[in-house]
Amino acid sequence: MQLPPRISIVTPCFNHVRFLEQCIESIVGQNYPNLDYVIMDGGSTDGSTDIIRKYEKYLSHWQCAPDQGPYFAVNTGFDRTDGEIMTWLNSDDILMPGSLETVADIFSQFSNIEWITGRVNVIDENGATKGRQKGSRGWTRETYLMRNYKRDIYVQQEGTFWRRTLWQRAGGRLDTEWKLAADFELWARFYRHAEMHCHPGWLAAFRKHANQRSSLFIKDYHREADLITDRELELKPISTEPVSLPSLYEESQPKPTIK
Repeated sequence: MQLPPRISIVTPCFNHVRFLEQCIESIVGQNYPNLDYVIMDGGSTDGSTDIIRKYEKYLSHWQCAPDQGPYFAVNTGFDRTDGEIMTWLNSDDILMPGSLETVADIFSQFSNIEWITGRVNVIDENGATKGRQKGSRGWTRETYLMRNYKRDIYVQQEGTFWRRTLWQRAGGRLDTEWKLAADFELWARFYRHAEMHCHPGWLAAFRKHANQRSSLFIKDYHREADLITDRELELKPISTEPVSLPSLYEESQPKPTIK
């Protein structure tokens, strides 16, 4: 029987022992038959490596060594992967049950789709659901460059997946010159090559907690995003023509729950 498409996932980690096991379990617990999973630990001293060793048999590679930050770790991790579909998942976030099968199905059925994003749940420090993205936002390059991040609206990194061919055409690296908004900058480069498609189901969950970089340095993130947006608008002004993207699935599909 033919295997489904290979999915590569990288998890950067540093002293997140409280959340790490739930992150790992949300991936390997799906029993996806063609998973390429890499964990890049930046030298944790809190017991994270004990948890990683517990799941070692499910991993293509893992290492524990000082690095130059999470974006550097993601790049290094992706260099060790070979899947045709890619994403990274931070060690405090989780994937939703069945999300990998859903993603594989989308990319297998729709050869024209090069990257997708789904709805995202918001969970608290204990994993309890605190909010849900109400609908797919119909992102296009035009709406992406409208600085919606100033209204707390983002293309969420968790829950966004892409083809390796797009990653390679867009440079094949996260730009580590951006200390907080390298994900935002990557999406901007992706948009130079392909429109993103929005899936109306919940693919991942973003964990809100007191010590996360996205909360502590949100003003710095916005400053970087402004610079990236300015650059992209100079490169190619946004179009005034409306863009309509097809819906992949019906809105009424079953809603997964966090276990």
